[in-house]
Amino acid sequence: MDQLKFNLLVELGNLCIKLGKFKDAKAYFEKALEENSENELPYVGLAKIELKNKNVDKAEQFLEKLDGSNKKFILSEIKFLKKDFEESYKLLIDALKEDPENLEGITLLGKLSFKLNKYDDFERFLKIFHSKNPSDTNIIYALAGCLYCEDKLDEAKKYLEKLLTIDKENIKAKELLEIINKKIEALKEVGNG
Repeated sequence: MDQLKFNLLVELGNLCIKLGKFKDAKAYFEKALEENSENELPYVGLAKIELKNKNVDKAEQFLEKLDGSNKKFILSEIKFLKKDFEESYKLLIDALKEDPENLEGITLLGKLSFKLNKYDDFERFLKIFHSKNPSDTNIIYALAGCLYCEDKLDEAKKYLEKLLTIDKENIKAKELLEIINKKIEALKEVGNG
């Protein structure tokens, strides 16, 4: 087996998924399996393709080939698509404990957090990811939004101000900062009234 070729095929498959080129992604993962059918990464990719296409039954067929956090991430996405949000949330938290920098997992946790009004875990994993990727403006914005939902306005404001030092023209950050500033002012007026 050529490990370099295998790794390249898996990376190309993952890139094609991000670009929405699922047919090409599938071809890369199938070629990777020809190189090494024992490695679960091509199966993860194939399951992700099925999930992107909302083919839950087909995605479930790959679960037996998966293990550990990969299996939990895929199963969590399956539960999410089946609208079993509580179970999806539990599986995802377990998976993120094993792989706290999985951005796809953090993104799904964000969706679940807003559906279930549970922000503490989302905040915790965003902070872990942010500590290793301090200039990722999407993560900073998500973290500020999460903190805003938790009414941690001063902390949210600090993250948005940091984001705007990195990307001065970020319209979403400016808008959320304006909302937060108005809310802080309104709270001060109520407190003084």
